Amino acid sequence: MASLNGIVAARRALLAARDRGCDPSEPWPEARPFEDERPTERPYPVELLPKVVRDATFEIAGDAQVPVAMAAAAALVASATAVQHLADVRVAQRLRYPANLAALAVARSGDRKSTVDHLATAALRDWPRSEAATREREEASRAKAARRARELEIAGLEAALKAASAGRKPKGGASREELRAKLETLRLTPLPLAIEPELLIEDCSPEALRVHLARCRPSAGLFVSEAGLLLGGAATRGERALGFLATINQVYDGRLGLQVRITREAIPPFNCRLSLSLAIQPKVITGWLHGDGALARGIGLLGRFLFVAEPSLTGSRLFKPQSDGRAMRRLAELHCRRLGVPVRFREGAGNVLDIIDEEARLSPRAFAVWRDHHDEVERLQAPGAELFGQGEIAGRSAEQAARVALVLHLLEAGPDRDITERAMLAGIAVARWHLYAMVEWFTADRDRAVAEDAEILLAWLQRQKSAPSMHELARHVPYRLRLRKRREQAIVELEARGLARRETHPDGSTRLVLRPDRLTKGPANFFICAASCDFCDSCDFGAGHPRKIQQRQGLESSHRSRSPIATSCGFCGF
Repeated sequence: MASLNGIVAARRALLAARDRGCDPSEPWPEARPFEDERPTERPYPVELLPKVVRDATFEIAGDAQVPVAMAAAAALVASATAVQHLADVRVAQRLRYPANLAALAVARSGDRKSTVDHLATAALRDWPRSEAATREREEASRAKAARRARELEIAGLEAALKAASAGRKPKGGASREELRAKLETLRLTPLPLAIEPELLIEDCSPEALRVHLARCRPSAGLFVSEAGLLLGGAATRGERALGFLATINQVYDGRLGLQVRITREAIPPFNCRLSLSLAIQPKVITGWLHGDGALARGIGLLGRFLFVAEPSLTGSRLFKPQSDGRAMRRLAELHCRRLGVPVRFREGAGNVLDIIDEEARLSPRAFAVWRDHHDEVERLQAPGAELFGQGEIAGRSAEQAARVALVLHLLEAGPDRDITERAMLAGIAVARWHLYAMVEWFTADRDRAVAEDAEILLAWLQRQKSAPSMHELARHVPYRLRLRKRREQAIVELEARGLARRETHPDGSTRLVLRPDRLTKGPANFFICAASCDFCDSCDFGAGHPRKIQQRQGLESSHRSRSPIATSCGFCGF
């Protein structure tokens, strides 16, 4: 922490004197490399998951060429969507959690989150075409027809009662008292309801989500591969953002409260289950959290998500034959078996589908390890401890562990037996991994964009034959650093870390000089270097596309004729 404070102080001083170069004879300050601050890689505890989930996770990660954590989170949320209607878990007398899960993946465009969701949700997407779903659709059609007939009958009685009140004799000769009694009976009789087979939702407003869960299907999954569309809609901006976040909180807890609106019939409280899998780009979530989503941490929304922010594999995803899909098919078959158990809802619950709460209990050994995890996380939030100040994130870790354990138990054994110690240990390991992933991402002491730019500039400097002048720097740095403000921030970051500095040379020019002991080292981060290349990241074509080859040839000749500055990328060679 003292090292980081020193960087901040140095950065402020350098910003005030950024246009002046120093004397080359001045000693270099102590170096603070980026590598020293990178968090230690923590392997995802996939080996603790049940074999069917573990094998499918490895198969999804291999075929889509994504980090294992991203594939595992998608498989867990898909499994939760398939089993969440079966039972809740009771960990204490008045402490009970539903089986739905929520995952949030921070991934750049092109990191194949959509592909991962597509592979993990194969059974959920095919469910509307199954025989059981066909029966559900027929029952739903009959229920809709009955509700429409009821509405027409009520409208007819209201018209007859209005005519009788005006002194006209209604058809059939019924008196006003008889019409009023029949109308009251119809209104008090529960409307026929039936579950519709549409299981997956890809986009919705908070109001439409509530209506869908209340009237169509009380157990569903929301899978959005570009959460910016969901978070940036009119329903989630400005003053309505708090209402949206509160709705998501209620849905995660398994119960939506009474909603009264002038424009439509009130929706009474009801139990529901919704699992969420959202993917969002780093800049989008950063901007949202500093804008309309600033309340997301204060109300504990982020702590409800299994958070994934793994480094991208872009640049290393060379073509390879795909697997036979056997493990994914086994997981899909298990999902179908669990979905085949009908969703039970209370009859006479008004005009909503109020899901019935079954209950699964923890075995004594499972409860003992869950209690130890709960107490451990609580102690880590004490003043001066590792998670101090992270209560809105860490406070949900024990609940997430119980939910994950319940999902794995229901997937393997169903709701009939107690949750085992093995399932709880897997749930705890998964919850702990996602907890630290979120804490590391949200408590980074430096601006990620500036740090990435600085690493890109450092890698570029290490490939140059001589120290570039500021004029050469402005013309030949990687594309993303062509803006002066962004380039200056990266230079100041390198100077604050003692990795490079501006020096005034005898010819009067100011040059950016790399620290001598960094001259022989390779690029600090090849992935970031490649992401900055004009040909690896500036359009949708690959480096071998004919249009890219044309562009490369033209720019290569242009650069050769202008300057000896090297411009080769660590991956595509330009």
